[in-house]
Amino acid sequence: MHPDVEQLFRAVQSHDDRVTALQSTIEGLPDQIGVSIEQAIKRAVADRHTWQTAGEALHEVAKEHAGGWLFGGLSVLFSRAMWLLLIGVGIYMLGGWTALVGAIKSVFTSGG
Repeated sequence: MHPDVEQLFRAVQSHDDRVTALQSTIEGLPDQIGVSIEQAIKRAVADRHTWQTAGEALHEVAKEHAGGWLFGGLSVLFSRAMWLLLIGVGIYMLGGWTALVGAIKSVFTSGG
């Protein structure tokens, strides 16, 4: 055989061997990925730091959502209480205790 042809043949054979090795690696890759994911999940579940971090994140989110709801509700409650107080003071200023008691009774008793 001619030296150039022989060199070309060896190069093609080398590439063919590499392709075969890559195919073999690719065929086993799904199993390797599954095992790697399983091991990573087991490590994460066993790691206290992971759970502590997750718990802190959940706590922050819950506090953020509940805090907004809770403080928003308290703000509305406080605002309404102040309006009732101002109305009560106004009634007292205009008609005294008798007018204030009459207004409170009219709110809590039915007209029938």
